[in-house]
Amino acid sequence: MLGQQYPYIVPVNFGYFQKEIFCHSANQGLKLDLIEANPNVCLEIDTAIEIVKNEKACNWGTKYKSVIGFGKAIVIEEYEEKIIGLNAIMEKYSPGIEYRFDRKEVANIAIIKIKIESITGKQSGYDWS
Repeated sequence: MLGQQYPYIVPVNFGYFQKEIFCHSANQGLKLDLIEANPNVCLEIDTAIEIVKNEKACNWGTKYKSVIGFGKAIVIEEYEEKIIGLNAIMEKYSPGIEYRFDRKEVANIAIIKIKIESITGKQSGYDWS
């Protein structure tokens, strides 16, 4: 099974709030099965990616900013905490807009909270200033 013999990587939309990552999911599937079996996760986020061209092929490069972290994934059950996660996600993608969530719709999705245990960042081609 995937996730036992091979790593399992899933791209997700996510939000960050109070030192925790939140993502949403269908309320069943392999991702949730794997979290139940082993809640340890690794996360990787890239941003500001830009190819840097050069006349010489071996001098091409990439500008980027990235983060890699490790933590524990928890599937949230309580409605109020699911709303915190949904708000974190929506604030990232549409800042400043308040949303109301239907209780039935919220009950039909899973919200996964990742409690970050360690995190590192790296960038290439960008000035720190």
